[in-house]
This record gives sequence, C-alpha cells and structure tokens, in this order.
Amino acid sequence: MFFAIAMMLAAQDPLMATSRAYSDCLMKLTVSSLDEKKSEKEFVAAANDVCASQRDAYRAAVVKSEREFGSSQADAASYADEEVANVLASMKSNYANYSASNTRPVLR
Repeated sequence: MFFAIAMMLAAQDPLMATSRAYSDCLMKLTVSSLDEKKSEKEFVAAANDVCASQRDAYRAAVVKSEREFGSSQADAASYADEEVANVLASMKSNYANYSASNTRPVLR
C-alpha cells in the first residue's frame, strides 16, 4: 500500500515526471540509434533535436524546484543546466558502452 501511495505522489511531482520523460525519450533514441549504427556524435546531435521538448520541460521543472527552495534565478538556471548536461553525459556514456558490447537497454 505504501509503495502505491509513493508511486502516485511521484507521478504528481513535475520534477520526477519531466525527468522520467526526458530519460525515456533518450532511452528510446538510444535503441533506435544503436539499431541504425549511429556514432556517439550522431546520437548526441539527435538527442538535442529529438528530445528537446522533454529536455526543456525537465530544465524548467528543475529551475522551478530550485527557486521554491530559495535559489536565485541565476543559480537555479545554472543548476538546471548542470542537471541536463549530466543526464545527457550519462546517456552518451551508456550509448558508448551499449555500442561497444552490441547490447541494448531494456525500455520501460
């Protein structure tokens, strides 16, 4: 029961929802890019285009969350940019590993 409540609350949290949407978009792109044998550079370029709306929504949610905790607009924006960059860097690293091992991530 507790788990179900926690999942419902998480689904209502815009930060978690936008983070998941961005990650899911990148994961789907990872699979399709691996299938198409794209390079890491091509994958990152595609991620910046294909997942732009999810990235922007996630960034906006991070800024809003940070502002609610009292951060300045500049600090919140800087932190949000770091968070977005970290997600993409992680996915780029994962992409390289999947490509090298000829494996695929499991989609949710």
